Amino acid sequence: MLLVPKSRAALSGLNSYYLKIERLVEHMIGEYGCGLIHFTFGQTDITMVFDLGTELNWIYRNGDRAIEGDIAKARAFSELESGNFIVSVYELEDTVLDLFANAVHAIEVFSNLDAEFTDFTGLLIKMVEEGLTGYVEVKLTHGGSAYFMMISGEQVAAYFNFRGALEDDEEANLELLSERISDNGATFNVYKIDVEAAINQELEEKEAAEGGEGVRAANVMELFDNDYDPSKIATPAPAKEEEIDLEPDTVAAIGELFRYLEDMALPQTGGVDGFKMIMNRTFLALSEEFPFLDPFIDEFSYVDRTVGYAGDERPKVLFEGALAALGGIAEEFGVFDVFQKQLKAWKKKRSGLLKKAGCTVV
Repeated sequence: MLLVPKSRAALSGLNSYYLKIERLVEHMIGEYGCGLIHFTFGQTDITMVFDLGTELNWIYRNGDRAIEGDIAKARAFSELESGNFIVSVYELEDTVLDLFANAVHAIEVFSNLDAEFTDFTGLLIKMVEEGLTGYVEVKLTHGGSAYFMMISGEQVAAYFNFRGALEDDEEANLELLSERISDNGATFNVYKIDVEAAINQELEEKEAAEGGEGVRAANVMELFDNDYDPSKIATPAPAKEEEIDLEPDTVAAIGELFRYLEDMALPQTGGVDGFKMIMNRTFLALSEEFPFLDPFIDEFSYVDRTVGYAGDERPKVLFEGALAALGGIAEEFGVFDVFQKQLKAWKKKRSGLLKKAGCTVV
């Protein structure tokens, strides 16, 4: 199984023949923070899911067969170098990254449920009550689709890929989807993804590789075995909250916002030095409330489009101070309203990280 959110392409229609794939991957990871790159040609589909500078997983599918990880990446680069693949790039919310990165482990729960005999709203409610981690797929009879992503029964994202669907208006899209289902019919598929088991499998494979058994040797061939059942893999105990170090992800996510704002403000600044001057002035004005922003102690910095941090504040305080500073800088350059729209999209994209840090996501 391989999953692509086709309704949200940040870039589309690129051709691999004209691209240096390594540079493309490196640039997209830096530009979009978290998301998915999709390569397709004939029966072959390849996805790479990334987050904050890290490649989370590669999935290679040809027909009904799929592999993942390093062996999939090697296969992908081998074919991308000589093939003629269409390339698309999608931004994703951080809450759904594990679902897309582990789509190869999806297990079909319900298949081809006909809308004539199945109430769609009732199906979604049932999946919420059963605590589904996975997704519900809607295939419209006259073309188009929709995906409803869930973690432990909570809907964390919805993707609409049909004519007339609006960007960032889920309520309107749901109404339109219901009309299309009622008027023309549809089928529904439900997939379960055991994310923790999949991650545990990946760790086991890495340990095997480090032990000399080869890159991702364990279980690779099982992905080609029709009897393979990832649900049988032991599930590890979840990490305790205090054991999770959020600082690297927090700093990287804040860096995304500073780059957004710098790009907006540069036309008004006369150059990087002008942006830096206003930034440091704003930092100084806020340093009493957020001491780590004091430009004279060099604890928090933004240089060469990269945020640096050498303090020990909690992630929640880092976010609060950085957002206060960004708002002040945006106000100075007269781009506050435009920046707020970007900030709203960023909060949606980074809602998982913000919630873990204890921030309120509005």
